[in-house]
Amino acid sequence: MNSSKFFRTVWRVNAVVILLAAGAISLGAGALLFQEFRFDRNNRGNQAELRVDNTSTPELPLVLGRAIEVGESIQVELLQADTTGGLTSGLSSGGYRPLKNILFIQSGAKDGRWLLPDNNHVLVERTELRDEPKGKTGTSFGTAIVAKSSTRQTESETGRLILFNQSGRTVVDVASDVRTIQLAAVTNGELRILYERNRQLVLAAFDPVTLQKRREDEIQVPKL
Repeated sequence: MNSSKFFRTVWRVNAVVILLAAGAISLGAGALLFQEFRFDRNNRGNQAELRVDNTSTPELPLVLGRAIEVGESIQVELLQADTTGGLTSGLSSGGYRPLKNILFIQSGAKDGRWLLPDNNHVLVERTELRDEPKGKTGTSFGTAIVAKSSTRQTESETGRLILFNQSGRTVVDVASDVRTIQLAAVTNGELRILYERNRQLVLAAFDPVTLQKRREDEIQVPKL
């Protein structure tokens, strides 16, 4: 074997060794990252959460979720706790936990107030109410939401359409048998909400300040 052939063979062997070493390093790094992620996941899942007494259904513990500032008040979500041991930290994470109620906290007040008097519902179709936009968005003045039964959670299940202002001091029970909110917008100083009730579209108008209903019309959808 001449020297040039010998060195070519050595280089080929070195290349194979380097590739094998690189693969082993990649597998080791991947395993290390996986272990780190699993530890972080379990560690976060085991962190203590602020629980709320739930005397009606103690087998379904409730915890406080994310808080959002709306005007001069703070709204804190009450979520059904995860009982499977997995990582679910409310709406902001990959997991889903039903929204059961909303806690209102006013600046300077020592006691909070709940939107609903019980925790027997699941709050869905949460829609922010904004006044006529002066810029790109407009200012939020309230929320529309549908409270459905906790025992029957299906796509076709209906509930109560509820409106409330930023502080939660004004709460209006609009209608029952509502499946979904299609639209909520302020036009010409009037809050208009299009929702589905009993398999029929309803267009209702409200005072944007008091949230009191002014009128409602059932929309007749023509046949095609």
